[in-house]
Amino acid sequence: MRTKILWLSLLVALSLWSLVGAQADGAIYRVEVPYGLTAPATRLVSRALSEATAANAQALLIEINDGGAVMDLARPLAREVAAAHVPVVVWIGPRGTNGGAAGVLLMTAAHIAAMAPGTSVGVAQPLVDVGSSFSTTTQQQVVDDFATTLRGWQLDRSRNADWADRAARSGAIISAADAQAALPPVIDVVAADQAELLQTLAGRTVKLADGTSHQLRTVGVPVLTVGATAWETVSQLLALPTVAFLCLVLAALALGLELSAPGVTVPGVGGLVLLIAALYGLWEAQVRPLAIIALLGGLVLLCAEPLVLAHGGLAAGGLVLLVLGALWLNDPGHNPGLAVAPLALVGTVVLVGAAMAALVGLALSVRRRRPLTGLEALVGQTAEVRERIDPDGMIFVNGALWRAWSDRGPFEVGEFVRIGGVAELRMYVLPLEVTNTAPAV
Repeated sequence: MRTKILWLSLLVALSLWSLVGAQADGAIYRVEVPYGLTAPATRLVSRALSEATAANAQALLIEINDGGAVMDLARPLAREVAAAHVPVVVWIGPRGTNGGAAGVLLMTAAHIAAMAPGTSVGVAQPLVDVGSSFSTTTQQQVVDDFATTLRGWQLDRSRNADWADRAARSGAIISAADAQAALPPVIDVVAADQAELLQTLAGRTVKLADGTSHQLRTVGVPVLTVGATAWETVSQLLALPTVAFLCLVLAALALGLELSAPGVTVPGVGGLVLLIAALYGLWEAQVRPLAIIALLGGLVLLCAEPLVLAHGGLAAGGLVLLVLGALWLNDPGHNPGLAVAPLALVGTVVLVGAAMAALVGLALSVRRRRPLTGLEALVGQTAEVRERIDPDGMIFVNGALWRAWSDRGPFEVGEFVRIGGVAELRMYVLPLEVTNTAPAV
């Protein structure tokens, strides 16, 4: 009896162990790259790879929805993917997505490369841009080393190495259909969505960097999404040059409003927050530093316009600096696919131009408006002579007596005159029928 109980206990323990083991290493981890491989995105993908490795996952699925990339960050991430201890599947989708440089790097490094129908991958310029400060020999060596790395990854996966070599040296763009039809193919799978992809991958065997083989179990297993935290999502958005540029422009408008009406506080605080967010995003996007200086110069000129009221001159200069800074912000050789969107740039110019034109027009109209308080408010009003003016006398206006003088007199007591100016508490008066005013002396 005791023997039966012992065997039954052992059988239950083995069943539980196998169940726990199946749950531990049976999941497929998934992470999305919706805004390109900027600094926050590469950190997210690296974290997802670490979590998948620690969990002994079936595979890590990286979905690329935008192919923009900061190359100085994307290349190390690709090497991390190539050396992963779990199978990595890179899928470019949905339909219409351009995988760009991010797609080329991660697909060649991944154990399985997949694309959705109607997508493309690659960029028109070389994937490695060596600074002109290096010698020609050094530049060629760097390009050769990078191209050799991509070729090696493709050859290890039995994929087309010539296309990867061409993409590295001169740039190349290929559609999903052409990538699959090439001999040998550039990619492994064309799948419309995640379900079709996992169905297609079932039973495939991949070889990891340590030489071990791994057979994929992708049907009927849970898919766990490594989601971005709230801060990671905000960071990815701010790291887009378009978003950072718009934040900078909104900061300029808010700070300009605060300077034109001090004490409101809300626009000033909001503008300062937007300015900090924009600078953080531009830092994460690794854009040209001189372009940031141009953008900040434009911001200063736009904020100075309400104070100086240069009839729109400062605002026009600020707009020019903003446009030049935005156009020069991104280096396509280092950050392909991450330029400021043309629609956002045009819309910003129209919006800021209209806002500044309205602000300048309002300021000029206020300057031309007749004063409502103080001595200047008396100019143009009608006054009664209380003491004969010849050339000096007294007038009564707005419930008070004032000293007056005129070179158009004399004016007798009881007559009505028009106030033409004021200086040193003396009113210059004119006959009522005279509409033009003379400067007070």
